Amino acid sequence: MKHFTLYQGSLDIPKIYSQWYEFAK
Repeated sequence: MKHFTLYQGSLDIPKIYSQWYEFAK
């Protein structure tokens, strides 16, 4: 899992969240 992506790409949180949301669905 790419948990660090949230910290490394703080600006890309929306995109990462979207992917996580779809995966969590």
